[in-house]
Amino acid sequence: MIPFKNIEQTEQVKSPLSQEMTQALELWYLMYINQPYWKSVNTKSLNIAATISSTVAMQMLLEGKWKITSTETDNDGEYLENERSKFLTKQFKKLFGTLREEVEKGLAAGGLVIRPYEKDGEISFDFAADWSIFPVSFDSDGNLKDVIFKENFEENKTYYTRLERHQRSDGGTVTITNEAYKSSNPQTLGQKMPLTSVPRWAELEPETVVTGINFNLYGWFKVAAANNVDTTSKMGVSVFSKGSELIKEADEQFSSLLWEYKGGELAVDVDPLALKENENTGYTMSAHEQRLFRKLDLGVDSNYNVFSPQLRDASYTQGLNTILEKIEDACSLDHGMLSKVSEEAKTATEIKIRKQRYYALISDNQTALEKGLKEVFRACIALCDLYGLCKSEEVEISFDWGDNVQTDSAQEMNEKLLLVSNGLMSKKEFRMWYFGETAKQAENALLQIESESTVTFPGLERGKDPQDLEPEVPQDEKATKKD
Repeated sequence: MIPFKNIEQTEQVKSPLSQEMTQALELWYLMYINQPYWKSVNTKSLNIAATISSTVAMQMLLEGKWKITSTETDNDGEYLENERSKFLTKQFKKLFGTLREEVEKGLAAGGLVIRPYEKDGEISFDFAADWSIFPVSFDSDGNLKDVIFKENFEENKTYYTRLERHQRSDGGTVTITNEAYKSSNPQTLGQKMPLTSVPRWAELEPETVVTGINFNLYGWFKVAAANNVDTTSKMGVSVFSKGSELIKEADEQFSSLLWEYKGGELAVDVDPLALKENENTGYTMSAHEQRLFRKLDLGVDSNYNVFSPQLRDASYTQGLNTILEKIEDACSLDHGMLSKVSEEAKTATEIKIRKQRYYALISDNQTALEKGLKEVFRACIALCDLYGLCKSEEVEISFDWGDNVQTDSAQEMNEKLLLVSNGLMSKKEFRMWYFGETAKQAENALLQIESESTVTFPGLERGKDPQDLEPEVPQDEKATKKD
């Protein structure tokens, strides 16, 4: 978590975030790292928050594809590559290599900032979940306009922090400032110090002003959900925000189930004299035997009493499953993602509603992520121009996120084959969809298939075994064989 109070005091700025919002960010952070405030010796955690974030991130990026090209096309209408598109493609491959795990954190925090920067003639990327940024102000569209990022590390029990502030003005300039601090306490910024005092920050400028741009030099992905923590806030909310209280209930119910198993373990109450250790053999009970056999003066003639109560785990399990279903409903997940589906939905309408709800969750967040990535792409183009990283050429980026959430691939295949057989879809269109080919590639493939289909097997339509049939050879080939 970024030290909100520390920054407010040190930088003399006031964050627009309410107390409710900062508390929610802290709660989401603790839930994600599996350290919620209710976790204790007696209350265990199922780590549901991280599970939800990971599942949604995986589904969002599972079939995601992107392509960077020039704006020019060839004679077949295919977009061409140029030097800049090749350079940016190389940079974005690095970005997408770690994007899923960063998006997972962003989903948990309510948002994610992706900040490109120049390094050794290349572009690298920094990631900051919303619980690691200090927003100062927003524009009229709800986008970040003034924000502070932090970078910190520890060395010899001294904690160093760098604050990087991005301020975008309405006049078309972006001002970037850097300040360094050191402290003996990781919870505070401590004393301000020159950037040159820290080797890794020595080359950074205290202030840089970029003119001629009216956009941010970073991209912001904000979770596509209404903010029900603070309805006036411009910040996003965690993907599991609406299920936070239910997640607490699930952890408590799960802990009760564990206690039921623990409390119902088989035990034998035995008279202490019967468990007297054998001094001749030196035998002592193992830890397992010490748990199983409990020394107890029964006060009766019998030497032991077996403790084996009837477990009530079925009731606890059913109760836990019900809570998990409520979490799925609150977080727009499909049933079975957390819970064990005990019975089928009663109607086809109910199934359709659940599928559409989950599809909307994934699709809306893919759209929000695409918006943030296009902002990153625009910032990368600006860096290319500022540092002369590659030739100045027109480029564009496109995304295809797939449709695997809503559509079953086998069902979609059968539907398209039916369209082809009824003449409502061409074979070329089918190949373009199935193989991802261009129109020219599909045409060439179909011509190749047609040229290879000169050998036929007469009689096959009458149900004969193909192994018993002689292939029909064209007349010109028959004449050649006869000669």
